[in-house]
Amino acid sequence: MRDFLCGLLNNSAHVIFATAYIGKSGLILLQDEINNFIQKRNKLERYIGKRKYPEETEIIESEDHSMIKSLEIPLFSLRTNEVALNSGLNWWNGGGRTRDSNEVYIPLPIEIIKKNPEFFPNKAYEGTEFSAIMDDNSYMKMRIEQGGPIDLQTNKRFGKAISSAPSKRLLGKWILRDKLKLAPGTLVNRKILRKYGRETIEFQKITNEIFYVNFIP
Repeated sequence: MRDFLCGLLNNSAHVIFATAYIGKSGLILLQDEINNFIQKRNKLERYIGKRKYPEETEIIESEDHSMIKSLEIPLFSLRTNEVALNSGLNWWNGGGRTRDSNEVYIPLPIEIIKKNPEFFPNKAYEGTEFSAIMDDNSYMKMRIEQGGPIDLQTNKRFGKAISSAPSKRLLGKWILRDKLKLAPGTLVNRKILRKYGRETIEFQKITNEIFYVNFIP
């Protein structure tokens, strides 16, 4: 993350990704949002000198409370304290239909949504999409899915999963193959995550629709 921030600070040419990445649904990374982010140069430089990335995940705030916020999401069930056998990172093992071995999603507990109601866009309602810069500098569109509890104030459902769009296979390849180096058909458990060195995945908020995703051990 530090390298990514320094790249933005020292090379405005990085802004071109904002107009180059256009999702099928019409989601566009607006260049002026990135330009606004880069304008925080002086404040960011002070923080970069004091903070360690990606180890520290507390909220990093500017005077107007609009800098980077980060959120750690467990890759295991908060209810069972285990990685589910047929959902989450093992969604490919679920029943009902034949699934590709790379199909996964990141569980999004309602407890996390309620504690951080403004972190994800659109209050993390089902169907919300945003763009992600992965920790290897690849890009991915993500979608909040699987309708969960209803927000009684709006009558809309919160999502309970984060997946890649348009296919869950993109996120699965990134986590299971590129990061964990697992062979297809290997069930993920907490022992595997501990051996890798990380049991959570971090989302750092750059703008309301652009996030940095960190899964570096």
